[in-house]
Amino acid sequence: MKNSDGPNKRNGTRRRLFRVLGAPALRLGWGVRVVLLVAAAAILLWGWWADSKDAYRVGRPAPQTYVALYTSSFEDREATDLLRQRVAEEVAAVLLKDGLLHRELEDQLRLLGGEGGMDGPPPSLVQLLLDFPEGRRKALLEVAQSIGLDLLSKTNASLSIDDQELWSALESTGLDWSDRNVVFQMLDSLLEPTVRVDDEATVDLRKRRSAMVRPVERVLRSGEVIVKKDDIVTTQQAVLLSRQGFPEAHFPWRHFFFSLLAVLVWSFWPDVFILRRGLSFDQREWLFFVTLVVSGWLFQALGSRFGLDGLGILPFAGWAFLTLPRDFSFHLVLGAGTVGALLAMEAPSFAYLLLVMTSVAVAGLGHLLLHEIRSRVHLWQQFFLVGLGGAAAALLGRWWMGIGVTFERVGTYVLAAAALGMIVIAVLPLWENLFDVISPLRLIELSHPSNRLLKRLQVEAPGTYHHTLMVGTLAESAADRLGLNSLLVKAGAYYHDIGKLRRPQFFVENQFQGENVHDELAPTLSALIIISHVREGMDLAAEHGLPRVIRRFITEHHGTTCLGYFQRKAKAMGENLPREQFCYPGPRPQSAETALVMLADSTEAAVRAAGGNIQDVFELEETVGRVIESKLQEKQLDEVSFSLKDLATVKSVFVDVLRSMYHSRQVKEIPKPADTKQEGSA
Repeated sequence: MKNSDGPNKRNGTRRRLFRVLGAPALRLGWGVRVVLLVAAAAILLWGWWADSKDAYRVGRPAPQTYVALYTSSFEDREATDLLRQRVAEEVAAVLLKDGLLHRELEDQLRLLGGEGGMDGPPPSLVQLLLDFPEGRRKALLEVAQSIGLDLLSKTNASLSIDDQELWSALESTGLDWSDRNVVFQMLDSLLEPTVRVDDEATVDLRKRRSAMVRPVERVLRSGEVIVKKDDIVTTQQAVLLSRQGFPEAHFPWRHFFFSLLAVLVWSFWPDVFILRRGLSFDQREWLFFVTLVVSGWLFQALGSRFGLDGLGILPFAGWAFLTLPRDFSFHLVLGAGTVGALLAMEAPSFAYLLLVMTSVAVAGLGHLLLHEIRSRVHLWQQFFLVGLGGAAAALLGRWWMGIGVTFERVGTYVLAAAALGMIVIAVLPLWENLFDVISPLRLIELSHPSNRLLKRLQVEAPGTYHHTLMVGTLAESAADRLGLNSLLVKAGAYYHDIGKLRRPQFFVENQFQGENVHDELAPTLSALIIISHVREGMDLAAEHGLPRVIRRFITEHHGTTCLGYFQRKAKAMGENLPREQFCYPGPRPQSAETALVMLADSTEAAVRAAGGNIQDVFELEETVGRVIESKLQEKQLDEVSFSLKDLATVKSVFVDVLRSMYHSRQVKEIPKPADTKQEGSA
């Protein structure tokens, strides 16, 4: 019995797995990853190829009219750029006053007519002035000085001298036309603009004013046209189309490599989960795992293209929960569904969240509803509820993202959930036959009394058949209490002794006339016949195509226990034979289910062998307790994670079921067999 508490259990599990699996498992794990990566790449390439024919390209006519799938807000770059351009144009120029030049011009005007001479005007004009009489020249220079200083004071913020204003000032002086012309030419040559445009400062100010303009935010509502067919696709429209999930004509390299990286990282999860839970997969089971995941990704990709918004994960979830361990299936559907959403999307968008939400809902509801299946109709009903839950998650996501929710959409989801449920049920036998996996439906079929092997037991070995029914009832009840797979336990119990069909009269439960054939046989031969029912059971299982998981009950229900009665009989006859000759080949139970059937098998045989010697419930408890204790002492439960609390629960359930089987609170009517000498022959 394993210790189920603390790190010792996990460490022991790791050591055992590494010891048993070793390098072959490592190579197998990398083989699985390679297959998953190749499959993921193929799905991505197929999706790109399928969409590339109708994909858009910037600067080219749109191949179709694109309509928004969901409401979203975005920055209208064209409107933002236009608004910023208008604000920038409001800045005409940045003017700078040249103070030094202003002072120089004032000085030149004040020096007109002085000793400094006339340095400012051109030489031809200076010569003309010198030819004038001194009085006239002096009068003209004084007028020029007065008007020039006055105009200079008025042009501090001006870029040029106003000619009209200059002529107006000259007209008020009373000079004749020729003198006014001389003064005009003099001032026109002297005066320069003292304010200039700073181009660098102008550009900087325009940029700062433009940057202060907030982006123009617009809302793109569901159903609104993004771009019409044959219209040229702009850069902004391309961004909107990408966010809505529409494929672009160029190959999405970033999405491709990111998706493959996600597949690679996630592919390590099964190894970690299996290691931590003490599970193990052989090559055929790994092949089924890969096939299941790849088919799930394909269904997700197809579902996305047909507008099912993540409901394509439903078949994958159904097959996983029906054929794999329940906790493992939950993590598998959740992880593979999230990664599969990446593969189903041509480009990252908000629609990815929709697929993830659906995967989470389907994984959770599948864990709750897809177990304890009683029939195909019940399976379809439960699966339909899972589908409705996934559809509700998808509709809620569409409402949250602003995508249209219509009655047509709701009807599509409901029909998809119903149809996919039928696909799951129809394809399930294919998985069972190809990969030797088992589902609740197969277990129900195997447990039905009309099964060919069980009918043979009823007719050819009725005592063994009754024994298997008793063992099945005991084991199933305990499995329900412990949270194990009760359908598997019951089916395993029904077939654990089918090897007795070859020689039913050699087993005590089928001897009704009070004669024991072993009385006339050598103890070694008796032991050989009894032990051989395991090997013969495996032969019958292979002949009738029983699943591998059922065959484990045949080989493990006796473990490596020994037939002590026949060994003692041989020793009494003077034969000193090794103990191993009287022991079953094993192996010891490798799972809680097979160990439970071992305990139920030995308990039923012990109670039947005791017959009327059990007088009350206390003796019944002692009998059941001795059986369990003997298995512990013989180390038959060392490979199973039963705690002492679990074994106490098993004992309590066995006692309660046996009391109810014999309809007596004092347990006084337990039938006594014809002969109780065949220890361990059950």
